[in-house]
Amino acid sequence: MTPQPRFPRLQVATFTLALAIGILAPIARADDTAFFTASVPPNVMLLVDNSGSMNNLVWHPAFKPTEDPTCTTEWGFGAADNDATYSFSDTFTTTQCENERTLYADDTISGYTRISGRYLNWYFSDEASAYFKGESNDDEDNMDSLANGQRSACLVAEGLPATYSRYRRSRITAAQEVLREVVCQVNAAGQVRFGLSQFYDDSDPQGGWVTVPIEDYSDAHGAKIETFIDDLTAD
Repeated sequence: MTPQPRFPRLQVATFTLALAIGILAPIARADDTAFFTASVPPNVMLLVDNSGSMNNLVWHPAFKPTEDPTCTTEWGFGAADNDATYSFSDTFTTTQCENERTLYADDTISGYTRISGRYLNWYFSDEASAYFKGESNDDEDNMDSLANGQRSACLVAEGLPATYSRYRRSRITAAQEVLREVVCQVNAAGQVRFGLSQFYDDSDPQGGWVTVPIEDYSDAHGAKIETFIDDLTAD
């Protein structure tokens, strides 16, 4: 027999009382305070996109994906197509359209780093030249910088470096950063029962699944969340 979900009596009573009050009271503007003042810890399930496209490099905000770059790069396979996706496994420096650039592979992921042809062509274009200033310049728009990303005090207190490079990483690495930030910041403000789920890595019609079930916070549950984030890969 399939077990049926049950609601604790406290939650049922709270819901019934809230329903009764809602019938009598005027509608008030919702805000985030209810998230941390509930009588029981809120349940939050985070669904993570772990599809293969998450291995693409994070785009610089100056890049406009609806515009054609003035540069068309040439490689061993021919000209880079704006509408295609390419991959590379190692960081390397080369000259295209008379501009020398370094393409940074994300060495924290498994497999190849991906890059769209349109972004690849823009990367070597004259329009992008203003955003390559050398590693000594930590301006947030500098694509060569090793320290143009700033972590919060919450994550620094957990032992992570205070800075990181924003444009030398893949989307999946950026997603890991966001997950760590969300869990750290929210639990610093009030205890939340987190769970984590992800897409399935094949054509299963059942879709994704819950990898870390929602549970009361504990050191063991926190370790499961950290392991999920650390092991997250795009596929």
